[in-house]
Amino acid sequence: MPGEAMFDLVGRGDTVVLRTFSKVYGLAGMRAGWGLFPPKIAATLRKVLNPNNISAPAQAAAAAAMRDQPYMRQVRDETVARRDRFAGAMRQLGLTVPDSHTNFALLRFASDRAARDADRAVRAEGILLRSMGGYGLADCLRATIGSEDDMQRVRDILAAWIERETPA
Repeated sequence: MPGEAMFDLVGRGDTVVLRTFSKVYGLAGMRAGWGLFPPKIAATLRKVLNPNNISAPAQAAAAAAMRDQPYMRQVRDETVARRDRFAGAMRQLGLTVPDSHTNFALLRFASDRAARDADRAVRAEGILLRSMGGYGLADCLRATIGSEDDMQRVRDILAAWIERETPA
């Protein structure tokens, strides 16, 4: 991974890069990840690191996941395509959706109240979006990218909500 800008930052001596196996590798329950550290920071961290910080099954699953990079890239590419289709559909509904390089879309509503009302509408249908009020974005909801059917369901629920809320 050297040569990639974010990994090159570690060479400055003041930057740590952390990665998880949670999403794209499908190992969220394993609590496995890795980090690239400048030597001085790594030496300090080793002093406080619990030697039993990751189970043997989690280590085996993470190692197997690392060996299957084609699968990871396939999942990543499918998630990106699904996220971009979903963001486009949300924009067509009139929502503001900033470009994303993550596994979620940030949906900006006309007001804090509209975001709360939209959140209630999707929750009433068993869908959980994350309110972003705690991050100073009370007019936003975060939609983690799920299956195509799940994303279509969110789109349909929000389209119906917008239809009900928009004055004729």
